[in-house]
Amino acid sequence: MATVSIIIPHYNDVERLNVCLQALHAQLPIDGHEVEILVCDNSSSQDLSATKAKFSASTRFLSETRRGAAHARNLGASESKGDILLFTDADCVPDGNWIRKLTEFVRENDYSGGRIELFSEHESESFNPYDQFERIFAFKQRSYVEEKNFAATANMGVLRSTFLAIGDFDNDTGEDFDWGQRAKKLGIRCSYTEDASVKHPTRADWQGLWKKWRRLTIEDYQNCHKKGLNPLRMVFRAVLIAFSPVIHLRSILATRGLSDFDMIKVAGVLIGLRAKRSMLFLRLAITGRKSV
Repeated sequence: MATVSIIIPHYNDVERLNVCLQALHAQLPIDGHEVEILVCDNSSSQDLSATKAKFSASTRFLSETRRGAAHARNLGASESKGDILLFTDADCVPDGNWIRKLTEFVRENDYSGGRIELFSEHESESFNPYDQFERIFAFKQRSYVEEKNFAATANMGVLRSTFLAIGDFDNDTGEDFDWGQRAKKLGIRCSYTEDASVKHPTRADWQGLWKKWRRLTIEDYQNCHKKGLNPLRMVFRAVLIAFSPVIHLRSILATRGLSDFDMIKVAGVLIGLRAKRSMLFLRLAITGRKSV
């Protein structure tokens, strides 16, 4: 009997975590598989007692005091029993056959990523440019896998033996991208499947969107710092970020169903984000700090 471990990092998102766990528990039991679910909490201030009471039958709750999803995932991997490790996030909703489908695919393909479908938690008749921006630009999992050899950990699976060969996630970089590049150096290719899908909510306001992209910009800088890029090249990269909307505007123009005014609003989000990212990256490059 194959043993499957599902690893979920969590920090102060109990309502979504409950939805995620409900979606997973609805798939159990699975014939021929022993499944364990590990929730790895990053010292949340929210009360998890009701969640633990409801889902304790097949879920273990672990505590990781070091802040960061990579630390939480590493704890889950080290404490897990599975021959196959599946990763998702607390704010994701796995489809009804996700466990079986991704497990079968990983068994055949070793290191794998599945489809990530975006949905809005704030359905409204009014147009939301932040939600639409996410739908156009977020979680291009097929592209990540096929062009860059990594899978976003919102929907990723790997053989335990492969995880041990590649090593833990690095919390100081973009952990899923860095992990995929280390896999590539070992000759391990990532494979993509449409069949094992999870749903992920869009960021539907500026605060949520900037929180995400601030983190990604810092991770980008840390990757460049790790590679030893000199300050001049760092400054040049900051300039490129500022001008990058020129390239990506075509993705907005190619989106069906948007009026001209809607396109302008989404383009404004794109330009505003890239300007803030450029300023943050430039500040880090000038000061030489590893983070902010």
